[in-house]
Amino acid sequence: MKKWKTSIPVWLAGMAALVLYLLTIVDHYAPSPYDPFLKNIVWGIRDLAASFFIFTAYEIWKDKNEK
Repeated sequence: MKKWKTSIPVWLAGMAALVLYLLTIVDHYAPSPYDPFLKNIVWGIRDLAASFFIFTAYEIWKDKNEK
């Protein structure tokens, strides 16, 4: 993979996962005005973004170490 093609999705997924994790931490300690179904959707998006970030970071690391 070329660096410029993978760095943008990696950082976008990483930032999305970080923001959603911070929101779920705040939501865990504060009373939630959200519907529980909506909270589960947000948590699912957060987990997908985090897994995409981890997978793509691993692929970049693997590509760099195969030289």
